[in-house]
Amino acid sequence: MMHRIQVHVVTKKIDILQRTLTALNLRVKTVAQTDYQAGMIKQGHYTGVITMVNWSAVGITNKTFIRDRDAYRGIKLHIGDGLTAKEASELGATKMVLYQQQMALKTAKTSKSLPFKQAITVLTHQSSDAVMYGRLVTPDGNVDYAYGTVNHHDAYLPFFLIRAALDWQRVSSYWPTCLPNKQRIARY
Repeated sequence: MMHRIQVHVVTKKIDILQRTLTALNLRVKTVAQTDYQAGMIKQGHYTGVITMVNWSAVGITNKTFIRDRDAYRGIKLHIGDGLTAKEASELGATKMVLYQQQMALKTAKTSKSLPFKQAITVLTHQSSDAVMYGRLVTPDGNVDYAYGTVNHHDAYLPFFLIRAALDWQRVSSYWPTCLPNKQRIARY
């Protein structure tokens, strides 16, 4: 059984995300924000919407998309810069921007040093309902934040790494079970 997920992108660097979703038996429709028109994300047309920001200098500028995405009540995943306060609230968290950070991504099995970031948005004060995957840890190990956060039908990744795409299968297998009625977005 295949389901459709609309991926809203700012740049064309989404091949790995598309391949990962396709490997999970999901049909993907990519729409550049310049091509998005009012009503394209209607309840019932898509199982979920992924907003991916790869280029923070551009960000999300299509106000029609933002309004439609805010009104959408299905599965939503935000990847990259530009997380709004409303999206953070829907995640049951508060957003915080860290500047000039060198961090490591730690999972139960691995630890990987990440490239230096001028700015990265992390979530704080997460809801007790939220499930977190991986940790972003400062070099001294004193401060850490969730890498991936899932709260009911909303999810957030501050950036998308090719290596993390492999871990995404674990996250994506849990994410649909957080939905009301234990509904699934795909059969794996």
